[in-house]
Amino acid sequence: MTWSEWHNRSQELAAKASDELRSGLEEAAIETYTAAANAEQRALEQLSTEKPRTLGITAISATSLWFKARNYAAAESLALKLLDTSDLPEFARHDLRNLLQTIWLQAARDASGIPFLPNKFLVSVSGGEIVTGAAPIDVILNKIQTIQAIFYRTVEQVRELPLRRHGPAPKDIQDSFTPWLFQAPPGSYQFAIALREPDQTSFLDNETEPTEIADKFFHIIQASISNNIEALHTIVPDNGYASTFLKLARNLAPSGRTYENLDILSINDQKTINLNKWTRKAIQSNLRELSGEEVASELAVQISGVLRAVHLDKDWIDIIQDDNQTQHIIDVRDSVDDVIGPMVNKQVKVQATYQDNKYYFKDIELDE
Repeated sequence: MTWSEWHNRSQELAAKASDELRSGLEEAAIETYTAAANAEQRALEQLSTEKPRTLGITAISATSLWFKARNYAAAESLALKLLDTSDLPEFARHDLRNLLQTIWLQAARDASGIPFLPNKFLVSVSGGEIVTGAAPIDVILNKIQTIQAIFYRTVEQVRELPLRRHGPAPKDIQDSFTPWLFQAPPGSYQFAIALREPDQTSFLDNETEPTEIADKFFHIIQASISNNIEALHTIVPDNGYASTFLKLARNLAPSGRTYENLDILSINDQKTINLNKWTRKAIQSNLRELSGEEVASELAVQISGVLRAVHLDKDWIDIIQDDNQTQHIIDVRDSVDDVIGPMVNKQVKVQATYQDNKYYFKDIELDE
């Protein structure tokens, strides 16, 4: 058989394996991916160095298919063998090095014996001050905290719990739905998120499906950044939860100063959400439509500075401005901990009204 015949056979098998995986037929999918990897490796053997681009593409494809078949030894062996040749084009060397890191990471993860839910998410922050493999620690820590908060809020919303304004998520939710952070291959600054598979005994008293949380997490962020508030209301009918998700999604979105893009890739179905500086405008529009509240222009003010102090129980926050003046802002009763908490000691913008010599809180967002 020729390269074309083996390659086409591999493509057909890979498509079938992908369908099996989406249908929950994991063992069948692994077997089909194995057949696809064998076919692609046979295709690779038919190529000469006279077609370097085709050689590179086929090399990456064959290694990836062995990885998807969970045969990490075969994937590693093929990648190392290919990298040891002088005929491989540079783009293929780059991708194979990244694949090797992914292979070693997944092999170590599987060897740990800790079960994780099938869907994982790759988060990539790029542009601005971000360079390959490096980023300001405050930016990344804030994004990790925000993603964790969205996961917990998703569980609470699915369980129809009252909107939590103060304190951490309930302990049983933290124990059962803790997101794990994994190193990811370099490319801008990236990290992977996965949910550890809970002990099934923790689900005897509720009907929350773990896989539902991962899927809904992705769809909630996707709906939050759309220009249609009804898309969010379809999956989050409660206005309090909808407002919280919108503000958490806004915390993920860049202003364009420190970084320019934040992408969330659902590894299972290869769908990506892109958040950029225009995303904030869409979220702001959704928040205005959700609240239905218009502030008289003569009363509206914006206060920029560092969020230095927060006391939600007593209903106030303090902002230190660039001239070291402290602005005391009251009436923050509708805010929730995990929206404002990660902003402490960060540069923020507060929307407020000024009446009777007092500032009344309306909204707050990071000014990154």
